[in-house]
Amino acid sequence: MQITYDTKADAMYIKFCDGEFMANKEVEEGIILDIGKDNVLLGIEILEASSRFRPEELARVEIQMPRPQNPNPLLEELENWLSQQDNILPVKIAKTMNCYQEGDARRRLLWVWTTGQGRIQLRKLDYTPADPERRVRYDAPEHRLWGGYPQFDIVDKGTLEYAKRLIAYARGRQSKREGKGMAKLGKPIEGMSKEERSTTLGKAGVRMSHSKHGDIAGVKPRRRRNKINEGLREEGKGLT
Repeated sequence: MQITYDTKADAMYIKFCDGEFMANKEVEEGIILDIGKDNVLLGIEILEASSRFRPEELARVEIQMPRPQNPNPLLEELENWLSQQDNILPVKIAKTMNCYQEGDARRRLLWVWTTGQGRIQLRKLDYTPADPERRVRYDAPEHRLWGGYPQFDIVDKGTLEYAKRLIAYARGRQSKREGKGMAKLGKPIEGMSKEERSTTLGKAGVRMSHSKHGDIAGVKPRRRRNKINEGLREEGKGLT
């Protein structure tokens, strides 16, 4: 499952699965079901989302579903530790790996393999300052890594604690990067909510009214949002 929010169109899309799009059904004004082959529910789109939810509710999603146990006990311990950390969320649970992301960051934090190997892939960074033993492996012609992401192997309790330090380093780098961006604008980051930061950095879009943008029945999600944004530009309400 994937949840995305288009700030320009003020539209939230909850994707349940991939599949061939067949039709959609508007069950209530601005709430649209996308139907696939064999009547499979592909996703739900919610227009004018910010008028239906408070902004702070849109910023964080908590998944109340049991996570399949990792066959590697050390990685299972790592994933339990991740679930206890503030603002770290599972964003993709796949057959071969689980992906984690900080709630207010765009880039993924790490990937944990579920194939029995004690292996994780880290956010693309230079981990040298946090890796005195040079255990992180980087993409190289002689050793291709998945997606080119730095790799770290967890083989015992010591390397498990080492991995936690690497993850903490990656999170710290993200905070510093965001802080530098705010400093360039002359804005203090302390005390700001995610929504305030996004607005200050120019990432927030404009409000829109669904009823003003014509018939969108039978239109796929991305085209729906494009159509809405085109209408906003024609009305002179688009982003500059």
